[in-house]
Amino acid sequence: MLLGVLKTDHTNLSLVEREQVYFSDSDKDRFLSLWRTESPVDELVIMSTCNRSEIYFSGADLTASEQRLKRLMSAFFGVSSDWIDQKFESIRGDAALKHLFGVISGIHSMVFGENEILGQVKAAYQFCLEKGSTQSILNKAFQSAIAVGKRVRDETELGKGAYSVSSIAIDRAAQIRPDFLKLRTIIVGAGDTSLRCVKKLAALGHQNLVITNRTPERAGQIAAEYGLETLDYAQLISRLNEFDCVFVATLSPDYLVFPAQIASNRPKVVVDLGVPRNVDPRVAELPNVTLITIDHLTEIADENVARRRVELPKINGIFDEEIAIFHQWHNYRRLVSV
Repeated sequence: MLLGVLKTDHTNLSLVEREQVYFSDSDKDRFLSLWRTESPVDELVIMSTCNRSEIYFSGADLTASEQRLKRLMSAFFGVSSDWIDQKFESIRGDAALKHLFGVISGIHSMVFGENEILGQVKAAYQFCLEKGSTQSILNKAFQSAIAVGKRVRDETELGKGAYSVSSIAIDRAAQIRPDFLKLRTIIVGAGDTSLRCVKKLAALGHQNLVITNRTPERAGQIAAEYGLETLDYAQLISRLNEFDCVFVATLSPDYLVFPAQIASNRPKVVVDLGVPRNVDPRVAELPNVTLITIDHLTEIADENVARRRVELPKINGIFDEEIAIFHQWHNYRRLVSV
């Protein structure tokens, strides 16, 4: 099977290292414009989330394709080729397809069995499909993976009560401040992660929520739907200290919140769910301020996976069935070609 993946994730990269190889949408655009030139790679899908960066590829010569992509990543991110070799694992054939199935099912996520990865994989595939970087092999692989993700959630208990990163962050904030639901809280950003925060907080009955976003229309839509206040983004820094709890989750490549902007005369919780990070890590050094980042949530996530891991044999059975179906399609395609 002419399918491969170069992958790295939270299990072998720190948050700082993950930032170095994170693909924003603009990065994907630029990378997709580079790989085609005199390339042995025929097809490409880039997937980058807060916890992983992966490149799925297909080509007649997988070794040459892999070497080409590694050289491109080294130059693109400004890291050594040895670092890329050390940090990115190469998987090919059935194992690559099974890995994709595991990713979309959530069994490789920091939060075992989380549901949001299904939408993230679909979005990554759709992005590359629209850019014209996929053909028959990756189209079939990702369409199969989407079917697997749905089957796993329908046919097993894996997704029942599964936490997301944003949900665990909220639980952690509530552990730190038992009066959390009464605290004046602001959500900075209006993307998927911020929306998940809003949904969770609204479901818990939080009555003192404010949202702000660089693009006010999106923040206004969320505020109207969930009964939140809005804050003009231009006023965020000047009014930051009105809030006891701050959730930051934007696509900004730069820090938005710095120690000098935070008054530490009373307890405050700052939650940074951005990758790259949105909050200067020196904020954690301020007295009375607790900074929560994605890496801090691993221990809590680990406490919640034991019950769902018992579903793994059933999940692997689904994977094997879908890999067999993929082989039937691939063999038929080769036969018709001949």
